[in-house]
Amino acid sequence: MGWTRSTTDFPNYYTAAVLARRGLPLRHYYDWTWFQRQMNFAGFEPQLGGYIPQTPVTMLPLIPLSWLPPQDAKRVWLLLNLCFLVTSLWMLTTMTRFSMAEVAILMFLGYGALHTNFLYGQYYIFLLFLLTWAIYCFARGSFFSGGALLGAVFALKLYGGPFILYFAWKRQWRAVAGLVASGAGFAAVSLLLFGWADNVYFLGGSPSRAGRHDARPLQ
Repeated sequence: MGWTRSTTDFPNYYTAAVLARRGLPLRHYYDWTWFQRQMNFAGFEPQLGGYIPQTPVTMLPLIPLSWLPPQDAKRVWLLLNLCFLVTSLWMLTTMTRFSMAEVAILMFLGYGALHTNFLYGQYYIFLLFLLTWAIYCFARGSFFSGGALLGAVFALKLYGGPFILYFAWKRQWRAVAGLVASGAGFAAVSLLLFGWADNVYFLGGSPSRAGRHDARPLQ
């Protein structure tokens, strides 16, 4: 079904990528009514969705796919996810004493999560790939690169942020520097895409207020 139909979550990311490519204001993404209308225009008329609580750059990896028709873009995303998953398994194999087959068996214990990710075109295998790659870098002493990858995870989904406290406590300053540099790079991209005012709008918590049922939709 994931190969032939687009259901949440992929339409949310794809629609936001189309909007970013067209240069539309970020603050509108967090208005349920406006964003739903844009999803309809993007080709997801029967699908409900929204961009809350994503970061300004969550859609960034999907921008290259936003030139494709929606279902073709999802198929490419699913194929990329398969590549991300296999690469993650390979990195785990090189860092442990487990064979590829043994790691794959452990992976399939989470079949439900994998099925949902491929059915809905979710983001989590991509995040697994980035997190595994970061650990792979740390295992080989590339602390700056590993920190930079965690900075990317933080910018895209906020998951990597707490690691900076761990690295500071362990005095792994190269990892801290990589995380900060990567975060600053994504912040610069967000400023280039959306400008200062809309990024301040996001940081001020306005997206969460826009998601309340009593929020007034844009006209």
